[in-house]
Amino acid sequence: MRLPVTVVAGLAGPGKAGLIERWRAAAPQPSALVIDRGDDFKFPRAGDRADEDVATDPGLERVGGCVCCTASAALGASLRRLSRRGAWAHLLIDLNGAAHPAAFVDSLRAPPLAGAVRLVELVCVIDAERLSARLAGPQRRWLVEQVQSA
Repeated sequence: MRLPVTVVAGLAGPGKAGLIERWRAAAPQPSALVIDRGDDFKFPRAGDRADEDVATDPGLERVGGCVCCTASAALGASLRRLSRRGAWAHLLIDLNGAAHPAAFVDSLRAPPLAGAVRLVELVCVIDAERLSARLAGPQRRWLVEQVQSA
């Protein structure tokens, strides 16, 4: 059976990490998370896990570098490590703000990942308060691409 996947995209700052952690805390079955960020990123905790050290979370995998460029190899390795640490009902993938969601989704639908995962949704999180400023600024192209992908 292929693992259901939700990909979460969006520029930095709208609260993607907090939203994802709330989803994980509220999920009736265990959800794993792959984040496309460096080791220095402090992932927020929610609910009963608020005091849990993120370093001890068996359902968390960090992918170094650009996950869009190395999706097949990096995600495949992460899936193998996660499967050794537990049985997961769902996988959440948090793309960094510079990611290309459409290219990443294409890699999920191609071998070898297509046999292991099944994309169920692509969500783009935006900051409504800063939307106008971002559309008028240098991040416009990234923001438009990410929203169109979702």
